Formats: sequence, C-alpha cells, structure tokens
Amino acid sequence: MAAADFIKSLVPGAQNVYKKYNVLASLVIAQGCLESGYGTSGLAQKAHNLFGIKGTYNGQYVLMWTSEQDKYGNVTRIQAKFRKYPSYAESLADLGSLYNRLDRYKAVVGETNYKKACQAVKDGGYATDVNYPSKLISIIDKYNLTQYDNITTLPDEPDVPDNPDTPVEEPVFPSKEYAGKDVSLNKNLPSDVDFPQLFVSTTDGKDVVEITGVIVDLTDDTTGKKSFTFTITKTQQNAAEFDLLINDNILYIDERKFNHQKYYITDVDLKQSKNVITKTITANHIYSVLLVENRVEETVSKKLKLKEALDIALKGTDFTYVLEAPESDFPSAEEENFGEKNSTELMDQIIEDYDLEIDVDNYKIHVYKKMGQEVDFTLDSRYNMPGINIKTNSQNCTTRAWGYGAMAKDSNSTDKKPKYVFEPILYVHPEEKKFLREGKPRWADPIKDETIKKAGSMVSALKKHVNPYPETTVSVDYQYIYEPKLLSIEKPFWKGDTIHVLADTADGITFEDDVRLVTIQYNPLNPYSSPKLTFANFRKDIQDIAVNQAKKIRDQKRYIDQLMRTYRRAFFILLKKGVLLLLTLRKYFGTIRNSLYEEQLATDLGSIETAVNGIERDITNHKRADNAHTSSQVAHGGGLTVYEEIEIAKARIRNLVLQADGTNIKEMLDARVDKRGKVYPTLRDHLIAKETEVENLDSIVQKEMGFDFTTIPPVYHTNLNLADKTVLQCFVIDELTGDIYATQVASGNQDKSESFIITRMNPNGVMLDSMKLVHGGHGTTIGLERENGKMYIWSNYNVVDSNGNTVGNDLVRFPYTAGATLNGGSGGIKRYNKFNDYYTIPVIDRENGFIAFRMRLKDDNSLVELRKLSDVKNGVNKVLGKVIIPNDLFYLQGFTIDGYDLYWYTGDTNNKTYPCEITQFSFKDGSLKKRISCDFGYGPDGKYEDGFREPESIFLYKDPTTGKKSLFAGVATGAVGKRLAKVYAYHSKENAAKFGIDLAQGYQGYKLTQNNGYSKRLPEGLKSLKEFRQPGFYYMLTTETKTLSDHPDSGNAGWWLNIAPADRAGSVIQTLTRNSTGRPIKILTRVVTNDGNIGEWSEISASGKLPWANLPLKNGAKNPDGNNRLQFAVQGGFLFVRGRVTIPKKDGVDFATLPASARPKKNAFKSCPVAGTTGERKIVFRSNGNISALGLFAKNESNATYTYIDEIIKLD
Repeated sequence: MAAADFIKSLVPGAQNVYKKYNVLASLVIAQGCLESGYGTSGLAQKAHNLFGIKGTYNGQYVLMWTSEQDKYGNVTRIQAKFRKYPSYAESLADLGSLYNRLDRYKAVVGETNYKKACQAVKDGGYATDVNYPSKLISIIDKYNLTQYDNITTLPDEPDVPDNPDTPVEEPVFPSKEYAGKDVSLNKNLPSDVDFPQLFVSTTDGKDVVEITGVIVDLTDDTTGKKSFTFTITKTQQNAAEFDLLINDNILYIDERKFNHQKYYITDVDLKQSKNVITKTITANHIYSVLLVENRVEETVSKKLKLKEALDIALKGTDFTYVLEAPESDFPSAEEENFGEKNSTELMDQIIEDYDLEIDVDNYKIHVYKKMGQEVDFTLDSRYNMPGINIKTNSQNCTTRAWGYGAMAKDSNSTDKKPKYVFEPILYVHPEEKKFLREGKPRWADPIKDETIKKAGSMVSALKKHVNPYPETTVSVDYQYIYEPKLLSIEKPFWKGDTIHVLADTADGITFEDDVRLVTIQYNPLNPYSSPKLTFANFRKDIQDIAVNQAKKIRDQKRYIDQLMRTYRRAFFILLKKGVLLLLTLRKYFGTIRNSLYEEQLATDLGSIETAVNGIERDITNHKRADNAHTSSQVAHGGGLTVYEEIEIAKARIRNLVLQADGTNIKEMLDARVDKRGKVYPTLRDHLIAKETEVENLDSIVQKEMGFDFTTIPPVYHTNLNLADKTVLQCFVIDELTGDIYATQVASGNQDKSESFIITRMNPNGVMLDSMKLVHGGHGTTIGLERENGKMYIWSNYNVVDSNGNTVGNDLVRFPYTAGATLNGGSGGIKRYNKFNDYYTIPVIDRENGFIAFRMRLKDDNSLVELRKLSDVKNGVNKVLGKVIIPNDLFYLQGFTIDGYDLYWYTGDTNNKTYPCEITQFSFKDGSLKKRISCDFGYGPDGKYEDGFREPESIFLYKDPTTGKKSLFAGVATGAVGKRLAKVYAYHSKENAAKFGIDLAQGYQGYKLTQNNGYSKRLPEGLKSLKEFRQPGFYYMLTTETKTLSDHPDSGNAGWWLNIAPADRAGSVIQTLTRNSTGRPIKILTRVVTNDGNIGEWSEISASGKLPWANLPLKNGAKNPDGNNRLQFAVQGGFLFVRGRVTIPKKDGVDFATLPASARPKKNAFKSCPVAGTTGERKIVFRSNGNISALGLFAKNESNATYTYIDEIIKLD
C-alpha cells in the first residue's frame, strides 16, 4: 500500500479521535505512519495494531515474538499477545484514550498547534528518541496532514466505548491437578532401573546413548529447581555421546528419589588442551526450563485457594500437581493482578505467598506444606562429618519499616503528598528493644507495591520483610560409612528432613543442634558418594545460640579418648618393628556406655590383637622362607628391577661377538669415550646419552620451527583506515609487498543485492586506494593471487535479476584496479565452477597453491572443502579434504588456511550468544586440533569503544623468505558511523621482531603527549617561550607563566601551549590557550622562526557572541528609538560599533566617547549611510576615544535624519 493510500485509510478514524478525545487528527495519523512503517509492520498487517499495544480486544489477539526483561534484568525472547483490531480506527481510538487517561499527556489533549502537540507527546514520555517530534512534524508537513484537523463538518456519531468488550468474564483456568496419567517420555529408555544411569538424547528422541564414566554433581532443594553438571573427556569409545552433548539436547538421569528425570542441556563449555578435548555440561530440569518459557497473560485479583493459584500458574503447560497435604492446610492468599508473568515467576510467588515446598517428578509437581520429617540420624565430626561451615550474619537485621500500597485514583507519584488507597503503615517488630543499635532502630527499605490495595495484605508483607534475628547457615560435608549394625538404629535422610548435627573438638562442642536439610548436592550415579548438605537458613537470637550451646556441657568424659590412646600405643609398637599396619577400626562410638558400646569396644580391641599377632607370625615366616620375593619385586636402583637388569644383560651378551685377537673388545672400550674425552661406563651408556641429546635437540627444533598460536599472547598490530564508514568484513595481506586488502559492505546502496568495497592499505593500515564491486555481495572473504606481476582478487559475486534481487552466486576472479567500479557484467570479471549449488566463499593459501570453499548448507551449517587452486582454474573437481564445522561454532566471522590446516574465527556482538573463539581444524581427517577464546580489542580505558565489539576476519601470514608465521585477527569496535577496525596478531618470535620494526617506521620519533594522555611540561629553567620550539602539547602553571619574559598575559591563570609541526625552515606556530571556566576562553597565537625571530601575539576570537555595551551620547546627539542604541564591543583585537544616532549636522561634533580599553591606536575614518535620503556621513573614531561626525554628503541634506553605524576597527 502506498503511503498516500495508507494515510487515507486512517483519516476517518483519526478525525473521530479528534472529535471524541480532542487530540489532533494530524498527530495520530503521523504517529500511525511512523510507528507502523506506513502500515508495513507485521502487527499492522496481521492485526490492524498500529502502536504495539498488548493484550486482547473483544477477545481477539495475535501472538508475536518480542523481547522482555525479567526482574533480574535478563532479556528473553518470548511470544506475547497483542491486540487484534477490526480496523485501524479502533487502534487510533486506543491511542486517543491513552492520552486522556494519563496525566503526563495533559499537554497533548486540546493542543491545536501540531508542532507543540508533537513535542508534548515526547515530553510525556511516549518516546525516548530526541528526534521523535521532528520526525512527526516532517510527516505532517510532507503530506499536509493538518487539512484533516478541520472536523466542523464531521457528523456526530454515537460514542464508541473505550473498552467495547462485553462484560469481561473471569478467565477460565482448567484444572492442572494430577489425574493419574503421566506425560510419556522417550520410549527408547530402559524400562527397568537396576542401577542409576545417565542417557543423552536428541530432541526428537531417536538417538539415545548412555553416558558412563562421569562424576555428576546434582543440586536438589525444596523449591523444585534441580540442575547438575559433569565434565566428560572425548575418547574413541565415547565419541557418539560426546557429540550428542550440545545445547538443547536432553539428558535422562536416575535421581535418588525419581528415575528417568528429564533435563535440558543449557550450557556447554568446550575446552581443548593440547590433544585433549573436554566438555563441561550444565543441565536444568524441565521444571526450570519449560516453565520459564510459558507466559500466562490473564490476571486475577481476588482471594485464591492454592489449587486455583496452581491452575493459573501452570496454564498452557503439561505440568500437573499433587497436594501431599489437605488443601485446608494451605490458607488462601489475597492475590492482586496474579498473572502476566511466566510460570516460573508465578510458582515462585506461590511458594512465598502460601509458604509451601515442592518436589518435582518430571511433569508431576508434589506440593508439601513442609517436606520431610524428624529422622533419627546424627552427623558427628568424629565419625561421618569431615567438615562443617557455620555462617552467622547480622548485616540484614531490621526492626521496622514503612509500607506504601496502591495510590488513589486522583493521585500520582509526582505529587508532593501522594494519596494512597490506605494510609501508609509503619510496622515495628515486637522485640525491637532487644536489637537496638546504640539506642536506635534498624530501618528496612520501605515496601512500595501498587498491587497491594488492602492494609491487611501490607501488614503480612511487612512481617515477612522485617526480621531482627541474625541469619545462620550451616553446611557440612557428609562421609557415607557402611555399618550394618547401625542400619537398624539410624534411618536414611533426604531433603526436608531434620537431623542432629554435632561438631566436637578437643576444646569442646563447636556446634550442636537439630537442623533441617534444605539443599543436597550429590552424585546420583554413585549411591555411596559423599554429598554436601546445606541446612535451613534459620534466624535465631544470637544470645540464645550462645546460651544453648553453653548448657550442653557433657555429663561424663567421653570414652573415645581412652580408646584412641589404646590405638596409638598399638600403632607405635608396630612401627618399631618396621611393620605398616592396614587395619580398619570403628571410628564412632555411642555417647552412652551400654552393652552396644562395650561390644563395639571389645570388637576393635580384638581386631588389634589379631592383627598384631598375625604380623609377628608373618615376620618370622618371612625370615625363614626361601621364596619370600621374586626378582621382579626387588628394586636394583635407577628405577629398574633385578629381573629387568638381568634380562638386559642377557640381551647384551647375546649381541657380543668376540674375535680371536680381541680387537673388537678394544674397539668397544674405545667407543665409550666421546670426542670431548668424557668416558662413559659402557658403550650403551654412551649411546643412550647421545640419543637423549638428539631427542632434546629434536624437541627444541620442533618448538623453534613450529607454530602453536594457542601458546602465544595476541598483540596489537594496527588500525585499518578503510574507505567506507561501514564495519570491516575481511582483510588479507599480500605477503610479497605487505599491502593489506580489506572489504566492507558499501554504504548508501538501495538495492536488495549488496555491493562491497575493497580498500588497499600499506602495512601500517594507511589507505592507498580502493575499488567498488556493485552487486558483489557482502564481501565476507576474498583471496589474493599474484600472476605476471598483477594482483587478482578471488571472491563470491551475486547474480541479480533486472530488479536488483539476488538470484544466485558465482565464484569469480578479477584484477584489483585502483579507483575502478565493476559490476556483474564488467569484462574483467572471470567466472569459475565452484562445483556446488550452495552459497560459497573462498580463501587462498598462496604458498601451497590451495583454495578453500566455505559452503553454507541448507540448514545454515558450514562445510569447508580444500582444493588445489590450479584444479579450480582448470575446471577439475577434486577435493583434498573436508571439515564439517560443529554447531557451537556456527557464527562465522572469517576463516583462513595454511596447507591442510583450517583456522576458523567465530563470535557474535559482545559475545551475546556465541563467544569469540579461534579454532584450528585438520583437512586430513576433519578433526578439531586446537581451540582458544579471544579477549582483545579493548580501548585505552579498558573498555570497548562505545560498548561495541565484534570479531571480524582472520588471516594466516607466512614470511616469503623465512616461512615464519603470524595469525592476524580483526575486531570491530565503536558506534555506528565511528567503527574502528583493529588488527591483533599471534606472532612467531621472528615475525614479532620483523613487524615491530616495520610498523615503527610509520610512527613518531618522539612523543607529543605523556604516555597517560596528559600534556607534557615545559623544561625547567626556561626563560622565554621563543627559545622552545619542539612540537607537542604542553601545560604551564600560573607560577610558571611569571618566569617567561615573552608571555603575553602572565600571572593570572594556567595556560596550554601547543606547538605545531615546523615548516622546512624550522619555523613553528605557538598557540596559547587560557585555562578559564569563569571567564571567556582566551586564545593567542604567533610564529617563531628557527633563528629566534618572533611575530606579534594575535588573539583569536573564541566566541560568536560579542560583549556589547551601551555608549552614552553627548553634544545633542540622541537615539531615534530605544531598539538600536549606540553600542560597542571589543574582541580579538578589534573594536565593534553599532547603532542608529541622530547627530547635529555641524561638522566636527563629538557625539560619544570610547573607554580607554576600546580606543584604536590610530584615527579610523569611516563612511556611514544616513536615513531619509541618499547619502553618507563621515565618522572618525579617534585615538583619544572621541567619536566625531564630519561632513554630510547627501542628495537632500534637509531630509537626512539619523546615521546608520555598523563598523569594525582594528585596535592596533
């Protein structure tokens, strides 16, 4: 629809808005055009929704994707409901109603000046764009929309209600209570669970593979939110499951309580160290993943029973719930605007408002008033609890707070004394006196909640908000110990259970209490693993804690001390005999001396006796036995056993050949000596020493000649001076000349097919020239080929139809031509077969004669093929190697090749979704060899310029002489229109020196400022400025100006001194700038020659506004009116005079006097025009300050009235 047609469709509705809501029709039409793109937006086309208003209209809506921010500041893409209108008229009426309902738009309603109305919309907060009013005004002026503001002839029509819906019925929320039918899981999972297992599955469930050999760390608590992590190392045996461990695939794990629990993989951390690849996987239970993605749009405000609240929160999901306590145990809660959140937020609100706990079995939610029970189990530091952490925090203790509920309808937050539905409530904790600090209460932040409309609800909220008791957190390490005799005494525990904790030391009890387990961190695949337990965050009077622990003084000495002394004596006896005792003893005894205690003690002492007797017997037998040890059990020194030494000696004897004259024996003895005269014990020792030296030398050579970019820190190389303002796409280096060729998308292109620019730069990144490729595409990558002294570019090139639409892509080669503009039909472009139908971009390895094609497959994944460049040029379809890029490296920013190595550069803007990484693959087997994260590109302040960073392009450079390598990587920073193209490098040692020297040739030989960006200081003892001519930026203090004989304005401020670069004769320009804030800035400049000659200081005007002052008139002169009085101003060494003056007609009359500071050194004569007739009056500005009028030269002197004065006179 054309813009004019769209506007016509809005006119009737807009005029009705003006008539009903008193908002200009021209304004709402302009807003409709701007907000909907003249009706082209998805909402406008699907729902006649011009302004993006959410919700429903007469029950009608459309679902559209939008970004929303949760309470933690996380931005999430969700599908939301937007109003669907029958026509544009209802959408315009909604806007008019909005302006009438909200106080901040009062200036919009009733305003008849469309420009003021546009500004009032912006001032009311409708838009944050400072140019929003001017955009609206431009649309109104362009289409003459004010013609529709005339509604005098518009017929009266019955009012359409603001909300034309029939009486809104309360939304229906189907019951989500568990009805005995579970959601089916993957049918490929085993039906029986004989032991805990972990499986990974694709999202479609077709591939299911068990994962073994990993240690899982699962966290489970009373909120239902469960997650676990594990790390897996890739091997030949686990390649299938390793590759399936990617984002959004599914893990099934057998937990301690529930089997086959479904988790989604949410985080994958892939690392490579040398040749070892690992993944650290984080998975979250479907309860956490799916509920946060489900949004409940409807809201309810009333007292809700628990089941009603759960039905609302779980609407639209497959989750059901089971109440594990009667519903009567859960009091109803007053809810206001319950809804318009995701299901996770609503479930969290239910847990808080109804004071309950939940446990989740896949899609079934078990709801408890309080989970668990008191269990007869003791955690004891002397037995099964190696560690305990007790943290007490009183920082958040508060004793009182104010509560402010919803505001009254006739009040808003900007009022000095806003009114509320109920008076603000001050809540004071009943035990405040016990917790005063220095006699003063501890205030909590006030509660300000517009959803609370009842005083009782506010009091309940304040009671939860204010708490004077310290927070105490207890977490322990639990060591599982199998003891059959305790199985009948101690019961197993789980989250929600209350157990006894006892921390005992030689100095007494550190902690002893009954505490409730709320979080357990454990490995579900190992039932005997030691979990980490966290007990309830409970608040208790810290004085009570101290008193209770002091009361728990033990009544009898613990017999464990005596038992340990017995153990120690037995142990030292055995040590004296040289025996290492491996004996398992009981380490926990009950605190009550009863029959069980005595039995335990007797058993351990009997074990000690048996072990000691057995050791004595074994030692005696060992002394008498002939076969106590074999030769393989006896060490002979040097790390070898007797058996190995014997076998080596036998092998050497077998190799020994004796001659009758014994010459070979002499030769062997002589071979023991090296050329430096060092004698080795044997020839073999000599050979081993030399082999070791050769191996070490080989390692040094490999390290010296190889190139491992993962061990090299990146260094800043240069900035690229590009021809266009758009972001860098690709850069490559001509290794013979050092010139850099870089690509950008061409700006200003109106066609659907993109064009790109190639800029050629010197090694320092300074632009030399450029060329343009019309409809050439994005310029993602290019390759260089030098042939017969000429540079050719290999690239992808778009194929376009007559309308400029891209219909295909070609592989092309063309000569680089400075200043040229080519298009698809240019004669210099030659096309080659790329052997596929995919979007393909090339890179080239000049030294090895290779070219690589990156193909974007139909599923947007990438395949890279390696070919010989000569094959491609001759039309030979031969692939040397392939690499399939993994999904987590999907976001391409550049690639380069070096022989059979592929370097792949990836990452999106500011690492939002895809981190910035460089990965090395091998074309020989397609394997991933190395992978590192990239963290460079920061500005001088340690931040990215304008908060923007995006990786762009990578290139592997090889020195044509030495073969040494450097890996260059680009990064773009800065705002749109101010992009910086920075290049960093991973240099081999030789290249680091080479490029450092080459780049230094383009840099300054001395500094213009200090390293920190501050101005430099003048040399100590300088007497005059004319003696100092070194270019740079300097600063002098007020005291320093007094010591300079030729400073033009010394002693009243600090001054900057800027010395411009010299001309060929050595002359420089010195510029002084006064450091002023309270006074106008003052700038003085002059020339100083190489031989010390100086020009005069000249003042530069630093302001467009002159300091005008009135001049009193005398000797009968007067102003003809009060608007053009005679005035003067002085600035920059000039006198400015203006005004109209009626002057007596006699010659030589002095009619005004200038002050001393405004008097010229020489008399200045000016001719000024007169009014009333054609003519002039001679005016002289005298050096003594008098302004005099001389002869009058006019066509009719009698008709002359006043004189126009508007003159500029040089004072010097």
